[in-house]
Amino acid sequence: MKLAILVLVPACGVVDEHFTPLPPDATPPPDAPADIAPVVVHGPWSVPRRIDELSLAGFVDQYPSVRGDGLELYFASNRDGNTQDIYVSTRGAPNQPWGAPAYVAELEGGSTETGPDISDDGLTLYFSRAVGGTGTGLDIYVATRASTTTAWGAPVLVSELATADTEISPHVTADGLTMYFTRGASTLDIYTANRPTMTSPWRNIRPVNRFNSAGDDNDVTTPADASEAIFETDRDGALALYTSARTSEGTFALPKPIAELAGGFRADVTADGRSMVLTMRGPDGSTDLYEAARD
Repeated sequence: MKLAILVLVPACGVVDEHFTPLPPDATPPPDAPADIAPVVVHGPWSVPRRIDELSLAGFVDQYPSVRGDGLELYFASNRDGNTQDIYVSTRGAPNQPWGAPAYVAELEGGSTETGPDISDDGLTLYFSRAVGGTGTGLDIYVATRASTTTAWGAPVLVSELATADTEISPHVTADGLTMYFTRGASTLDIYTANRPTMTSPWRNIRPVNRFNSAGDDNDVTTPADASEAIFETDRDGALALYTSARTSEGTFALPKPIAELAGGFRADVTADGRSMVLTMRGPDGSTDLYEAARD
C-alpha cells in the first residue's frame, strides 16, 4: 500500500535555486525576503473535476504526471489489488477524454513502483521503487525509450541519490538539469540536485529549506519556465497544495496554500503551468485523480 512510503527526514542546510541550474558544489542564494514580488502571477485555479475514466472507486490512484503535449499521463495505483504500480493513459487531443489505463509492465521489478515523472518529450521517466515486501525503503530509478511509441528500457537505479532513507517523488525540470525529490526517515523533506549535462551524475544534493517545514513536505512540480514550484505539505495540520513563486532575484518566495484547491495533494502541472492533474478524495472517500485549469 502506498501509504507505507510516508516516512522521512528533518531539513537542514541552505537551499534556493536560480533559474539556471547551479554548478556542482555551488552555494545556493539565500531565501527571498517576504517583500519581493513573484515574477509571474496566474489567475485562480478552477474547481477540480474528477477524471472518471482514470479513477477507480475503492482504490488508491495518485501521483499523476503528464507529458508535455498533454497526450500521455502516468500515475500510480493499487488497482491490481496489491501494492502500487505504474499505469499509463493516452488521448488523441488535449480536449479529449483519457483512454483506459494500461499497466506499464516494463517498469515492474519490485514490490512497489510509484511517483512517476515523465519528461516533456516523453522519452525519460523517473519513478520510485521498493524491492522489499513492505513498501518501505524506496529508491529513485530512471527508464528511457527511443520514441513515444516504443517500450521502456530496463529501469536503472539513480545510485547517487540512494541512501538508507526513502527517496520518492522525483521531478526533473524541463531542461533536465535540476531534480526535486523527497527523502525521509521519520518526516518527509524536499531535496534538490543538479547536473551540468544530461549525461552527468546528479550532484549538489541538499534540502530545500524554503519548502520544508516541521511536517511532511513532498512531491514538487514546476512548469517549463520554472516560474513556480507547487508541492504538498501537512504543515497546517492537513495535507494541502502550496505554491512558491519565483521572484525577480531568481529565488523562491514564501510558500502559500492554494485555497481554491483545498483537499488536493500530489499534483502535476503542464508545461505552460495552466493545467493541473491532482489527487483528491473521491465521492466514496477513495483516492482519485482530478483536473483543474487557470488563466
